[in-house]
Amino acid sequence: MKGNNNKYEAEKTLILLDSISKVNAGPFFQTRLDVKLEAILNNKTPFIWRFSLKPALLISLITINVIISISYLSSVKSYYALRENTLQTMVKNYFPQTSNGNLYNLQTKEGI
Repeated sequence: MKGNNNKYEAEKTLILLDSISKVNAGPFFQTRLDVKLEAILNNKTPFIWRFSLKPALLISLITINVIISISYLSSVKSYYALRENTLQTMVKNYFPQTSNGNLYNLQTKEGI
């Protein structure tokens, strides 16, 4: 009985395969395909990349660069302020004879 059932299923499948109609593409499919292939062969960039994505990418890169620059400059300023404060504290601790904590007076050009 199993062999009969398998034979019936095989015949049913073959009949279904014979009755399948061809799938047709849209009326302008070949034209669109030819244009895309020609663009790929000629290394042309698509319209959307040339006119909308390039400026957006450029603006975002400039924005990121400005943000990073501002962040770096503010950290450098705080670093130099901390460094100056630390150096003045060291001078006051190690050279208590200076009145204002500076080793070299820029106005009078005198050292301690």
